[in-house]
Amino acid sequence: MTKNSGNTVLITRPIEDADDFAREVRGLGLNPLVEPMLGIVPVDYKMPDLKIYPAIVFTSANGVRVFGCPPGMADILVFAVGAHTAEEVRKHGYHKIFTAEGDANDLAALINKKLLSPVRILHIRGEHTAMQLDELLKHDRITLDSVVVYTARSEDQFSPVCRDAIAKGTLEAVTFFSRRTAENFVHLIEKEGLSAKLSGIKALCISPSVLECVQGTHWAGAYSARQPERAAMLDLLKAHCVSKN
Repeated sequence: MTKNSGNTVLITRPIEDADDFAREVRGLGLNPLVEPMLGIVPVDYKMPDLKIYPAIVFTSANGVRVFGCPPGMADILVFAVGAHTAEEVRKHGYHKIFTAEGDANDLAALINKKLLSPVRILHIRGEHTAMQLDELLKHDRITLDSVVVYTARSEDQFSPVCRDAIAKGTLEAVTFFSRRTAENFVHLIEKEGLSAKLSGIKALCISPSVLECVQGTHWAGAYSARQPERAAMLDLLKAHCVSKN
């Protein structure tokens, strides 16, 4: 964790995704404080017969990290939900990657556009997902099989550094990249009796869906990114934390 000072931004992403974003936050002249609300835990799963699938779908970078790129699969067609996930897909050695705009509707539209005949594809995902991709595809020609490769465990308390930053009012903003991170943060705030401290803190959310999770709490302001992407979250920081300094 980074010791907090002025202009501190709390990053609630799982640690695997937080470091790169923290560097970008620091590049804006802000002070990142990493406090994951979820811990990523791989689970046992049965490897499917990958030869029967013409395409794989990844809806999170964590899914890519856990599943990896099995031998002989580098040239399979891969659909990634957004740029961050696509970047991880590329790092793991896949070559044929289509990237959606960051949400399930965009991803479903992309899959339908690229796969023109009835087909069965494989979705690599976590146990908990906000993306009901199978529901979006079930009326089309595409059948979606799923393999759960990890679970996201909610943290049950704040670290002393984070609790101190909230209690002393030194946080300027909190960033939320998923509904579960937002929900768990609000739960811990209420559990530790810190709700009144949020009146001086901004909530910066990656999507309107995530924004809904924090709107019952009294923040200095709560905002949604224009697109569900990391770059748009940086734009929120520039608009609401950097411009006034």
